[in-house]
Amino acid sequence: MRPSRRLAAIVAAGLLVLPAACSGDDAPTSTKSSNALSGPVDQKAFVAGLLAAIDDETTVHLSVDAASMGSAEVDVAYGEDGTRTLVDAEDPQRGPGMFVIADGMVFIQQEVGGKFLKMDDTDPSYGKLISTYSAISPEDSVAGLAEGISDVVADGTDTVEGTACDHYLVTVDPTLASGAFKVLAGTSGVSQSVTFDFYVDSGQLLRKIAVKINGETTTVALNDWSKPVTIKVPSGADLVSS
Repeated sequence: MRPSRRLAAIVAAGLLVLPAACSGDDAPTSTKSSNALSGPVDQKAFVAGLLAAIDDETTVHLSVDAASMGSAEVDVAYGEDGTRTLVDAEDPQRGPGMFVIADGMVFIQQEVGGKFLKMDDTDPSYGKLISTYSAISPEDSVAGLAEGISDVVADGTDTVEGTACDHYLVTVDPTLASGAFKVLAGTSGVSQSVTFDFYVDSGQLLRKIAVKINGETTTVALNDWSKPVTIKVPSGADLVSS
């Protein structure tokens, strides 16, 4: 079954954190975490450090929990050959759903174990969403994030799935941000600043992001960095006949 548009948007938002890192030589110089337990942090250095760390990896697994909107387990392989994404979603109202994102297209499995429907930016239901995320370049993603951040504050340490992490409070203005964080903050009139919880390990890899909107908390946990994954793009007999 197709996941809801809101859950699909949240999953896509989480994924945009990753290709944003692939900006190569255009990325600002990174700095390692100061390991400060509390206090203001330089915004540009913070973002640059996160993206540089992600850019050193090739794959990641994300666990997305969007509260009443549903959940998803996501494998992402990214690099010079582009980004491929496999999403196994669970929508409370629509049930399980699997889809693959690759080459600016989305392939949605019509039933568990069944064939996939290939959609591009001309699809009347998902076309706008697909067009938005396939059109945003890595540089645009980084710029969108940086433009929306108004404050970064180190707020002690915590443990995420057994990994010691620095905790940061990242304030974002949704009216200025674009891409991933704008969608995570919501698309239905959210205009006030939103505070995200970022959990970052000693190598400056993101381990968890959380944000509370309208009383519900959405989390994206990131693990299994650079663990080999195989993501097959459906083709031929795997596709629903047009």
